[in-house]
Amino acid sequence: DAACDWGSASSDGWRRGAEAMDLTGRLEVEQVLALYGHLVDAQAWDRFDEVFTEDAAFDASALQLPRMEPRSGIQEGFASMGHPVAHLTTNLVVEADGADGATVLSKFLCPLRGGKVLTGTYADVVVRTDAGWRIRERVVTVLRPREDTL
Repeated sequence: DAACDWGSASSDGWRRGAEAMDLTGRLEVEQVLALYGHLVDAQAWDRFDEVFTEDAAFDASALQLPRMEPRSGIQEGFASMGHPVAHLTTNLVVEADGADGATVLSKFLCPLRGGKVLTGTYADVVVRTDAGWRIRERVVTVLRPREDTL
């Protein structure tokens, strides 16, 4: 489980002193994360090679789902489960891990039937492949309201 160790450097969850990514790389990574939401919403499981590496792992145990791997297992898992109305990704923090890797922390919003919204974080490990940037590992965390939440 190599997914982003965001809390290791400070109590507020932000890494300190991580290497910034060049703008082109960042835009390519953001494009892949955006495409993920479109593909899931379109149920285009056959296009998951455009967002996941062949050896990818998807850990959504926070949603009481089994860890899915490799990419073919993610495709099968997604095809067999229900999904929210939409998958929206925002607040991306991209930090380079050398020239061909990065960690990404983002927030997600998933509108559900009845007007509720599921929200949480994606902690991703992304790598540059011959086909472009791809998600190697995604860990889902669900955010629950705190006592001081409005």
